[in-house]
Amino acid sequence: MSSRFVAAAAGLSAIALLAGCDHKSEFSTGPVRTETRNVGEFDSIEVNGATRLEITVGAPASVVVEGRERFLERLDTEVHGDTLRIKTRKKDWVSIGTSPRLIVRVTLPTLKELEVEGGNDIELTGFNGGTTKIRLEGAANLKGSGRLDELSIFMAGAGHADLDNIIAGTANVTVAGVGSVTVHPVDTLDARMNGVGAIFYSGSPRNVNTRVNGLGTIGQRDAKRAAPDHGPQAPVDPDSLQPEYDDRAADEGKTEVI
Repeated sequence: MSSRFVAAAAGLSAIALLAGCDHKSEFSTGPVRTETRNVGEFDSIEVNGATRLEITVGAPASVVVEGRERFLERLDTEVHGDTLRIKTRKKDWVSIGTSPRLIVRVTLPTLKELEVEGGNDIELTGFNGGTTKIRLEGAANLKGSGRLDELSIFMAGAGHADLDNIIAGTANVTVAGVGSVTVHPVDTLDARMNGVGAIFYSGSPRNVNTRVNGLGTIGQRDAKRAAPDHGPQAPVDPDSLQPEYDDRAADEGKTEVI
């Protein structure tokens, strides 16, 4: 290998490294600001990218974003049909992790469907009946609270969904991969596990239908947490308690006569 080729390769590597550093410094500095997006009416949400998403079912409807100014310029929020599409550019995903979080706060009267792709943190609040379908792909982290008549969730990837605080009449859960989902059904649980993930449920639903393909787990969360019952314990007689002595200390205090 010629020295000229080695020098050229080193030069290209240096240029690429500097370009990456410039991109990182460009988007990890600058003011943090908040803006309201006027997008129109919608009842479903699709997310592609890396953000923190806070969804509230309520009124009035709004979309508010917060983050570095340069990130906000590259954040797309558009309505197609009845769906709000939130998208960040893939090459920004790593940079976002080194900066103050890009936060999207959405308020809407009804959430029918939520589809998420990427490493997002999502919080759902305000549910008060109705039906909601959720689909997660990637490494999303989801939690929620409220009440639903029916909750359906499909997870593919290595995500985590803690929906124990959403009380649902019926919960339909499918996990494909290594993800984990926790739900709280009152009437019916229909759970399918395809992979090595885990599905847990709280409460005591009247109907439980489970199917497992692979090494995954489906189980009751309350039973998993319960401490073992060793039965009633006999009362302790204080007079039967004997003090404990340190034999080593006693030996050290002895005087040996020769």
